[in-house]
Amino acid sequence: MSYDNIRKYFDTIQFGAAEVDCLLPVSFYQEKDKFLQAFRKQVAKAKGTGGLEEQEADPIPYGLYVLICTWGVQMGNIMLWVWSILQWNLLARSVNIEPLCFHNFKVFEDNIQAKYNKTRLTRAERTPQSNTSTQTQQTQ
Repeated sequence: MSYDNIRKYFDTIQFGAAEVDCLLPVSFYQEKDKFLQAFRKQVAKAKGTGGLEEQEADPIPYGLYVLICTWGVQMGNIMLWVWSILQWNLLARSVNIEPLCFHNFKVFEDNIQAKYNKTRLTRAERTPQSNTSTQTQQTQ
């Protein structure tokens, strides 16, 4: 687990406390800082030995997912429900879900298929040959 993920847990606790107008004990902040400093050193050490995942995603437990979806339906927030369902079932990050439109979905007899928009260039599109054709067009 990366340093940023651990830090996000602490940020979430602080955000939640602020939302419900609850003060966290001073010891929380003192221990948080000590822990994060020590964890940052461990992450740096693991990174040096190749012990970290390159493409790590933030985990969400299934129980929390169910609670979020249930709450979204109860509150009438259908957008939250749809967003959560899509993100979980497409195994995607929110940045991949945001640009989805109706044209990204195809309905079949017993399933729905989703196709992402193309957001990255392929290796062939990044070759110098494509760059020279762009440069030629710009100079004309």
